[in-house]
Amino acid sequence: MTVPQQNSEDCYTLLNQWIESLFKHLEKYVQKERETLKKINSLIQQLKYSYYDENYFKEILNQLKEEVKKLKDAKTSEYGKKFIEYFIEEVEDLERKYKICPKEPYQIFRYDIVEILSVSKHPEYDNLFVVRAKGKKIYTIITNIKNVKERERRPVVLLPPKEFGSIISEAMFITEYPIKDINDIKIEDLKKLNSYYFEIVRS
Repeated sequence: MTVPQQNSEDCYTLLNQWIESLFKHLEKYVQKERETLKKINSLIQQLKYSYYDENYFKEILNQLKEEVKKLKDAKTSEYGKKFIEYFIEEVEDLERKYKICPKEPYQIFRYDIVEILSVSKHPEYDNLFVVRAKGKKIYTIITNIKNVKERERRPVVLLPPKEFGSIISEAMFITEYPIKDINDIKIEDLKKLNSYYFEIVRS
């Protein structure tokens, strides 16, 4: 991994804010694993000072990956389990994030192209739909987009899980139209996602 040197401060600030905010949310749902949480927090802080030493960065990151895996069996709510899963996946993706040195918040998110498996009305909200979709894994997606149809391919952004009544949404559609390839996504649609970054880090 080659760590970018030029104009790197801004991208590291974005990344630091992101992973630290996710950790603060994580603490709300993990109550008993205090020692593990302390180690995770310490390693996150160490990452701030390891970016220009590739070997040290990888060493700290590998330790962080091992520590977060210990949370898989934590006793928590269904939402808590989903958030732990999301946090683990974000840690696994950290090397990619630091490598690209994102200049805009939307570049930090993970994305997927999914095939729509099923669409049904949300049992508790008249204007929402429950979508099951297959990409790198099977996702449950809550949306207000009315024209989602089975077998379509649509791009999604993997934001932290969100509860809509009794159902947890694991992703959000980026566009209101289906696509054939990820390159068909308009940059304007991606930049609209920047607001979700700030919503999450400030909450």
